[in-house]
Amino acid sequence: KELATLTELKSLVMHANGMGGPIPSEYGQLTQMRNLHLSSNPLTGTLSPNLFGVKNALLVEVYLEQCNLTGALPSEIGNLSNLLGFSLFQNMMTGTIPTTVGNMVALEALYLDENYFKGTIPSQIGALTHLQDFRLRQNELTGPIPPELVNAPLDALYLDNNSLSGTIPEAIFRSPSLTQLHLYQNALFGRLPTNMDALTNLDLLYLDNNELTGPIPASLGKLKRLESIYLLDNSFSGPLPVELFDLDNLKDLQLSHNKLTGAIPKEIGRMTQLVTCYLDNNDMAGPIPDEMKDLRSIEQIRIHGNRLTGAVPESVCRLELVTELTSDCLAPGIECTCCTKCY
Repeated sequence: KELATLTELKSLVMHANGMGGPIPSEYGQLTQMRNLHLSSNPLTGTLSPNLFGVKNALLVEVYLEQCNLTGALPSEIGNLSNLLGFSLFQNMMTGTIPTTVGNMVALEALYLDENYFKGTIPSQIGALTHLQDFRLRQNELTGPIPPELVNAPLDALYLDNNSLSGTIPEAIFRSPSLTQLHLYQNALFGRLPTNMDALTNLDLLYLDNNELTGPIPASLGKLKRLESIYLLDNSFSGPLPVELFDLDNLKDLQLSHNKLTGAIPKEIGRMTQLVTCYLDNNDMAGPIPDEMKDLRSIEQIRIHGNRLTGAVPESVCRLELVTELTSDCLAPGIECTCCTKCY
């Protein structure tokens, strides 16, 4: 509390300093404060509305990560119209996200992940037209993803590990600024749009553990920056689009537990940077292509739980970096001399 008497204080940085107890509400009287960093302290209690009571306060950064904070996020947070970065990562906050968050119009980074927030994502977040990094992962949020989110030039969107439902707004797939899209472990359904060409800067696509259906869009093959595609544990169907194997920067292709059909295309050998290839537990058929021998970076191959036939080529067995290779080699019709596990 004594620090609240330092009326000209501009920065209070006490990261991992053993500071305990609640955050003094008197800090809200420090009207010259620009930076408040109290992360990784064994704090207790709730956030007082008085902390954010000064409209148009000069605060530009508030980082309260890993502080054991509880209770609701006060609606007065909307008074911080000059704030650029706000983080409550990994606390025990509850309640809903106040709609007044939409008044924090200068915000570039908002981290509310790994808490216990409930309710829906407020559409007012669409007013944050400078927001680049938005993280709500691992909460208890429900309802749809508001399409207004794409009003911002988002670079990273983390909404995974919630109970969000509905379809993914098509506008998200027209966001050229996105580099990371994390929507996994929700209850999202529907099809992916045929045209995903606009995601020209996308590096990471994580849509696994949802209820998505339909074919895997061939247009994914045009997203040349992609390094990871995680579509496992959905209900995608149809054959693998050949265009997918034009992604020569791809390191992770994880398509397990879908309803994919057709053969493994021989074009798979083009993916020389591929490290993990999970095609297991689908309905794929036909031979295992010899071209898989060209996957010189591959470490894990899972092809069990399909209707593949023939032998795993000896050339694939000779891949030097492979630590896991699974197939249906306990069943008639598949032979493998090097599989680490047979099904």
